Amino acid sequence: MEKVKPGDPFRMTAETFNTFVDAARDFKMRQQGGGARPLRETRQPGIVLVKNDDVFDIERFEAMRIEDSMVISPTDNLIEFKNRPVPKCKGIDDNAHIGRWVIAQEPIPAGKFGRACISGITPAKIDVGYAGHTHADAADKYDSGSKLRSGWYGAAEILWKQSGTGEKWAVVRLGTLAPWPIRFELKDAIYPGSDDPEAYLVDEFGAVQTGCTFEVYDPFGYSGASTGAKYQGRGKNQYSSPHNQGSRGLAMPLRDGHELDKLAIIDLTPPAEIIQGEIVSDFTTAAGAFSLTNVTVLSPQNGLIVRQDPGSNITVSNTFGWRGKAGDTAMAIWAGGTTWRALQVECS
Repeated sequence: MEKVKPGDPFRMTAETFNTFVDAARDFKMRQQGGGARPLRETRQPGIVLVKNDDVFDIERFEAMRIEDSMVISPTDNLIEFKNRPVPKCKGIDDNAHIGRWVIAQEPIPAGKFGRACISGITPAKIDVGYAGHTHADAADKYDSGSKLRSGWYGAAEILWKQSGTGEKWAVVRLGTLAPWPIRFELKDAIYPGSDDPEAYLVDEFGAVQTGCTFEVYDPFGYSGASTGAKYQGRGKNQYSSPHNQGSRGLAMPLRDGHELDKLAIIDLTPPAEIIQGEIVSDFTTAAGAFSLTNVTVLSPQNGLIVRQDPGSNITVSNTFGWRGKAGDTAMAIWAGGTTWRALQVECS
């Protein structure tokens, strides 16, 4: 395309006309975007053009949730929709948009257009609840800005972040939400009608990380609830009784409105099947039960001692007619609920 002089014959080609149209569209879009960069620069992978449909301005690297509407829909203009799909976005104010958000790559005033990252690597603000969290996703409120919240899962993988907790800068990789189970050990008991208990993280080596706690909830009836149980699967508490502190299991996120740091129990195993302790007082074969103290609890997961409780007395059913003396050692097997059945008595 070359310039012409006054008086020169001029005939506009289709290529020249289309170039003028593209330039006009680019200029109009930059006016609507409050000085945003030319639209053609949004053609880089993972960067899209969005409209801030909120009443609040969005700062650079803040998160925006994707609304259920487009600036130009297929019914408005099918060709324009195919060429430039532009979603309407707002600041994050709840956790109902998990996995459906973008990170602004420039300040976007209310009602204006701007560039945002929908996939790939970008800086971002994260509200870090625990320093060991590996992912982030939509938070449940504005707090001091439209940012993400850290968690064990999310559409943003944390590649790097500032140390500590609270509002931190991070580098994240945006991609498809792909949750996986988290191993845990109950810190508190869970029983029908109880509040959501806290749990400890269990690492890949089976070690309990007491410095990391999070809440778990029971959507499938593992606590033995007679109502509200949706599924009876592997690990179901078949005795319809509470699971005590020390129970281990698997938990993962469910898209049911819960927060990032609260996970659904999908598998739960009783804390112990066998205990060993000292007989409190003499008993005969006719005794229906006896008591143990200085109890050692054995783990069903690996057969190792998991804790010792010298201060508690546990009542054991004498189903098989054992006899024993005070100070002798006895073993019992869990029989459901709070019931233990004598398995072996070592008489002195």
